[in-house]
Amino acid sequence: MGINLKKWGQSFVFNKKGGFGTRNNAQKTFRALDKFTEKMGWKNVLPENITPKQLRIFLEFRAATICKRSVQNEASHLRRAIAGSARNIGNIKDPNNNWSNQRLGVKSATRIGGKAAMSLDFYLQNKNKLEKNITCLMELQEHIGLRRQEAIMSGPSLNQWVKEIQKSIERGVGAFLIVRDGCKGGRMRSCWIFPINLNATLKCISSALDIYRKNKNIIQSVNLRSAKSLYGSKLRKAGFKGPNSSHSLRRLFAQRQIVSYRESGLSESEALIRLSSDLGHGDGRGRWVLNNYLLGGEGSTNKKPDEPSNNGERG
Repeated sequence: MGINLKKWGQSFVFNKKGGFGTRNNAQKTFRALDKFTEKMGWKNVLPENITPKQLRIFLEFRAATICKRSVQNEASHLRRAIAGSARNIGNIKDPNNNWSNQRLGVKSATRIGGKAAMSLDFYLQNKNKLEKNITCLMELQEHIGLRRQEAIMSGPSLNQWVKEIQKSIERGVGAFLIVRDGCKGGRMRSCWIFPINLNATLKCISSALDIYRKNKNIIQSVNLRSAKSLYGSKLRKAGFKGPNSSHSLRRLFAQRQIVSYRESGLSESEALIRLSSDLGHGDGRGRWVLNNYLLGGEGSTNKKPDEPSNNGERG
């Protein structure tokens, strides 16, 4: 009884690999299906033979325990594996298609994320209450859009970043900074720093570099896991938690970055592609970046990228 988890996983990645998080979430979906099929007494349920009726029954069961967006994601995981087994499931946007959300009973839900950028006023009022090295990490996240792990591991790149920015200031142009260390999935990327932001970015990188040269690390800890825990603990004690957690600094970076891209003459789609690359999500997730970094969240202005706001340089 149950399903062949390995077969579902192989079918899922047959046409495209996807990131670690996507593959991991898909495996959770397949394990949930495995438990359900055992409960139902279904035998040999594989991507190549599962029926729309079986899939609908499973998704109806899941809808009673998880949120609408999670049900949508699980339906997507399963359909991708089914298609990966060489089955033609047709146009799933056609409401009359047996594999469509409508026929499977998957209810619609917003794709706009529920989290907003950190409050700028809160950030400026409270960041200097922290130790210098913790403040430096926050500023790296704010000015370069780094993830927490990327900021903590950025030490070996700081000197090169300083040189790149100094050369760009001399030439009067923006700078590409290569983010190598601590990247999600090991995928390094480049992040564009606009000319108007060069001096402020140079200042924060130079401060971090001074600490790194002195201590051989920006944050002192026995290993990376401990360093991440220590960083998070320091922030929470200073009130940087919930909507003002360190990751919300990436949303603050994204909001300023998208305005600069639009004001430079890029279309909305072009600007979102650039921003997605800057954040380390590749150039194919612009709409996802819009929903999760620029829209939604309590207190969000819900500004579209074609609604510029002030973007002045700060120290």
